[in-house]
Amino acid sequence: MKICIVNTTYVDYLRDAADAKVLKNEEDNRTRKYVGVVLTISGFNYFVPLSSPKPTDYIYKDGVRTIRKSVVPIHRIVVKRGNNLNFFGKLKFSSMIPVPDNEYSLLDVDSIEDKKYKSIIENQIRYIRKNSNILQKKHAEVIYKQKTKNISNAPYLNDTVDFKLLELKCREYEMQNELNLEYQNK
Repeated sequence: MKICIVNTTYVDYLRDAADAKVLKNEEDNRTRKYVGVVLTISGFNYFVPLSSPKPTDYIYKDGVRTIRKSVVPIHRIVVKRGNNLNFFGKLKFSSMIPVPDNEYSLLDVDSIEDKKYKSIIENQIRYIRKNSNILQKKHAEVIYKQKTKNISNAPYLNDTVDFKLLELKCREYEMQNELNLEYQNK
């Protein structure tokens, strides 16, 4: 699995043409990098967005703030160091999208100037590489199968993007780009 950035134009295309549940590539009216990991499912490159910790990622147990456990649609990146738990963000499998090869690029970690953000990304990369098999098998493939085969009535599937529709739109996008390229080369 690689940490990548997806082209904003492609993300907007999927949101507008297919599924409004596709996450926006902006937050608070400013563009942010659509950073995540790319893996393969059903012959497609799937991009799984990374997200920062939010207040909803915590619960209180006996008055103590605790990080919620990972579930199929959301895997929390938590690393234990000594007695401390470090929460570096989460992977949102319910929001993963198929993406053509030419619509994503590797994140250049060395070019990140914000040292705190760079450190978070480096910790995420280490965690993702160490746990790639679990992320693929217990999250990506499970939610994909549940959503596309209609084998579960889990409530989180209502908030999950429509993978099959997005795959169709991904293919249409690729074909349109090929036609545009052929036309330009004539």
